Amino acid sequence: THSHQLFMAANHKSIIIGGGQGLGLFLDDNLTKGKSERCLTFDNQPLSPNIDFSCSVIEVIGFVS
Repeated sequence: THSHQLFMAANHKSIIIGGGQGLGLFLDDNLTKGKSERCLTFDNQPLSPNIDFSCSVIEVIGFVS
């Protein structure tokens, strides 16, 4: 299905990376609350011991050509 092929999605309310039976990484619109679950896109373990977590620091990396 399409949901497990989802790599990234974003709108004015959230950023989501990975999908299908869970969200690999979810960040809310304030970048203060997140969620990490196993997802079919990456077949990963959650990134946090708790599914829901609070963000204290966000690092953003950009590439310029």
